[in-house]
Amino acid sequence: MAIVEETAGGDAPSIEDGLYIVTVKEVSEQIMENDQFGHPDKLRFKFLVDGVMDEAGEPVYLDPLVNKKLSKPDSKMQSTLSKWVAVFGVAVIGGRLDTDAFVGKKAQAIIETDFEKSEWPRVKQLLPLKKGG
Repeated sequence: MAIVEETAGGDAPSIEDGLYIVTVKEVSEQIMENDQFGHPDKLRFKFLVDGVMDEAGEPVYLDPLVNKKLSKPDSKMQSTLSKWVAVFGVAVIGGRLDTDAFVGKKAQAIIETDFEKSEWPRVKQLLPLKKGG
């Protein structure tokens, strides 16, 4: 896996709040030295928002960042990564996770933009696809 450096942003994609199907296109490692909670090791997911195009007719992508931290299965508090493992149906074998196993997987994403904090839409929650979906 490659280490990804932060980029100097661009324009935030314009997408209405709602429930969308997303497809994982890529997962990469990233280090954020100044993480406010002391967890510099991250995974950046690249989600294609299925069927959504921007004003220029280009596909819309979101790139949420999660802590590179798996919770134990019996833990009361599950990390975001552990929740996403369950949603996408990715196997954890011997406490290890192959992030390439996410690529091509689909889920439902609740996407919201809190304009008081940022213009960037955020994945608020991921849900498994409905049976037959």
